[in-house]
Amino acid sequence: MTLPALTLDDLTYDDLRDMAMRRIPAASGGRWTHHEPVDAGVTLLELFAFLLEQQLFVLDQVPDGLTHAILALFDEEVAGAGVAKTLVAPPDGSVPAAMVLPNQTPIDVLGGGQDAPAFSTEGDTQLLPITQTTVIADGVTLSESASRAGGLPIMATADGSLVIDLVLSAPIPADALATPITLAIVLNGSGVAAAWETGAVDVPPPAILRLDWAADDAEGRISDWEDGTGGLRRSGLMRFRLPDAAVGKTQLRLCLSCDAAGFAVPPALRNARLGATVAAHSRMVTLDASVTDPTLRSLYQKLRAQVTDLLPNSGQTLSLPDMLGPILATSISFALQDRDGVFHDWTRAADLTSSGPEARAYTFDRASNVLAFGDGYAGRVPAPAGDLRLSLRIGGGLAGNHAAGMMWRVAGSNQQLVSLAEAKDGTEAETLTEARVRVASAITARERAVTKDDYITLVETTPGIAAHRAHVAPMHEPGFACIEVADSVTVF
Repeated sequence: MTLPALTLDDLTYDDLRDMAMRRIPAASGGRWTHHEPVDAGVTLLELFAFLLEQQLFVLDQVPDGLTHAILALFDEEVAGAGVAKTLVAPPDGSVPAAMVLPNQTPIDVLGGGQDAPAFSTEGDTQLLPITQTTVIADGVTLSESASRAGGLPIMATADGSLVIDLVLSAPIPADALATPITLAIVLNGSGVAAAWETGAVDVPPPAILRLDWAADDAEGRISDWEDGTGGLRRSGLMRFRLPDAAVGKTQLRLCLSCDAAGFAVPPALRNARLGATVAAHSRMVTLDASVTDPTLRSLYQKLRAQVTDLLPNSGQTLSLPDMLGPILATSISFALQDRDGVFHDWTRAADLTSSGPEARAYTFDRASNVLAFGDGYAGRVPAPAGDLRLSLRIGGGLAGNHAAGMMWRVAGSNQQLVSLAEAKDGTEAETLTEARVRVASAITARERAVTKDDYITLVETTPGIAAHRAHVAPMHEPGFACIEVADSVTVF
């Protein structure tokens, strides 16, 4: 349990006045007999009660600067906005020829307006001109109805396998081998965070998988590959390079299998798609003298005008354009040019109270898109300044959350993509009060087992594995089942 909130005193003016009035007869030895408001002594008493109430009101009020300092002692700070992530892949028949989807490629909601969330891809991804994808889980073909119903079991038997048959509209070119290709596996998670989600953790895999390939008259095993699913424990990406023998082929088969699996319940497959990539609700924007894009150039010039107009006194701010949208505070990189022509980096701080007079620090308010600078005592005054360099990422927040199936378009082209999984990690920036509650809760979290309930809590809340229950048997030792062993605890 958490400690109750500390209240140093909650007396009001009426309480203080009544307490003093009750003490008048004894304190004055009976000589003070007129207790009405017209009495000068009562007037003074009421004045002191009023002044004391004001002192008590601020007695247990903690300023924001102190709260930020206490959070820093715990190596914590107010959390910024959460970024939603999802998996996107091109629909069958939408890729005309083999191509690479570069890292940080902007994608826009198909048919979305100006307020639609701005996403971008993560990592270079090889796309192939696939016209047909057939997924077979343990000999059963995955259908749309099965996917919506919760998926098909995988590796449910000793000889279980997952087969992906692909038909291409054009032969695989040689340059397609240079960039890794990705295979997305979307499972019915049952409480296990996907590899791209915030709550993802690595634990020992329940199965060691093999990845085999076949194309026309060629076949083989892919030995150097990355399994982002953790042995089909969670949804994730499998990343590998196609072998040289796959060049010139128009049909490709991929097969996942294993010798033994330790699944308590076989994983349920909802989708499998080649050429997928992670897309995040964030997009990089850079504003400096080298910008050539007309829109960004206009924004840079407006910001530069603000910078040169800054005054050499306290209270100076820099308002970022609203059209940039919500900004991820942790992504801001900001530099100002001093009068000597040298650019100096400025650092974002949660609060400037503890900053020195020469500290190049600022605070940022996501709600208003404003950078605020110091007063020369707590934080340096930015003026005079001649130019700026600013890079940041826009996005984050609840606006990025969406269901699977959303359609996207690669910016500057007609290439379409579809979300294979829901995006759900988008959260608004934390308030200072919420940060205090979160850190206080973390302090009281159970991390060691003393009682029976401690064991149950630790086992049932272990991250990275599916939802499960635990039963604890104190003094039970499996090797001596007929007697009680004092220092033994068995967890089922």
